[in-house]
Amino acid sequence: MNFYSIKDLEVYSGIKAHTIRIWEKRYNLLEPSRTESNIRYYDDHQLIKLLNIATLLESGWKISNVSRLDKKRLLTETEKCLHKHDDNAYAIPINGIIAAMFAFDENGIRKIIESCFRRLGIAVTFKEIIYPLLHRVGMMWRTEEISPAQEHFVSAIIRQKILVELDKLPVQPWDSQGVVLFLPQDEYHEIGLLVTTYLLRSKHIPTVLLGSNAPVSVVQNAVNKLEPAYLVTFLITQRKQEDLQVYIDSLSAAFPKQKIGIACIHEVLEAIRIPENIKPLHHPDDINELFK
Repeated sequence: MNFYSIKDLEVYSGIKAHTIRIWEKRYNLLEPSRTESNIRYYDDHQLIKLLNIATLLESGWKISNVSRLDKKRLLTETEKCLHKHDDNAYAIPINGIIAAMFAFDENGIRKIIESCFRRLGIAVTFKEIIYPLLHRVGMMWRTEEISPAQEHFVSAIIRQKILVELDKLPVQPWDSQGVVLFLPQDEYHEIGLLVTTYLLRSKHIPTVLLGSNAPVSVVQNAVNKLEPAYLVTFLITQRKQEDLQVYIDSLSAAFPKQKIGIACIHEVLEAIRIPENIKPLHHPDDINELFK
């Protein structure tokens, strides 16, 4: 069992700590425990309850009505929200997957993703649900707001889903406008790379996927053979700013004829100098800018 401060609940749910306190007093919505020094803390069950409440509020419920729901009805109504199409089609499934992640509920995660595939289509699900979800989970993992086990759990399920869909797409014959995709040496977080590969192949763009942990020398071998117009990589693992600058400069120098798309945390890339042939990728749609 994990324990959380009220500030943690604010970060996870998007509901202000002040609002949570008001709801506790007015509706007895959550029942925090207290330390010997009278500091309130919450467990996994209360966090999941708050995430479910946030889902209903996103869907248009009033907190006064939500507060009257018993545990079973709260879960039932949350489930309905997760599988219907409305103006919050993106935020609600993301909250649902995160709640299921905390509960290690594999079936719950699978149902939400499959529902999104049916309602939104696979490409939109990857761009608007999976991609921002991974960013949010990654930030939570970096700041130790979730355990490595939870991050690995949700990542493994999503990776499997992507591979199944990726395997259904035909691989286009190679040509000079193709894209080579890879992760740098000692980088193993490949879901973003797989999503990008899917999106490119769905547009009939030739791709070669080198996978994770690819040193520059390996990429160089592929470039020498294939002569691609574009390279795409993801930098997920935390690096010192100076080390990141050195790596990006080395990529730019090693592949001056290629346009290189690099996905990384926006704030991190803003802090360094970006060479002319490097294009930062902050959202899956940014890949389109690479081809201009």
